[in-house]
Amino acid sequence: ETAGADPMTSEAEPIAFDPQSVSAQIYWESREEGQVWLDDQTPARRIRTQELHTLRYVDPRDSSRVEITIPKEELVVVSRPRI
Repeated sequence: ETAGADPMTSEAEPIAFDPQSVSAQIYWESREEGQVWLDDQTPARRIRTQELHTLRYVDPRDSSRVEITIPKEELVVVSRPRI
């Protein structure tokens, strides 16, 4: 690389990617957080789901490892008939 060259725009050697060496795991937990009211007449249940998506890659050339964890949270409100 020449002195003063911008490393973000310099051409780099492409990395061989072997998708067989990627592993993935998903962990999740859902819990009911009780009743809420959508309006004066409509009760609903609030359910929160939390997930962790983890991807792992091992480079077969030098055994270096990369791990990416992506958190996700979802809140769902489900209406139910009033009793």
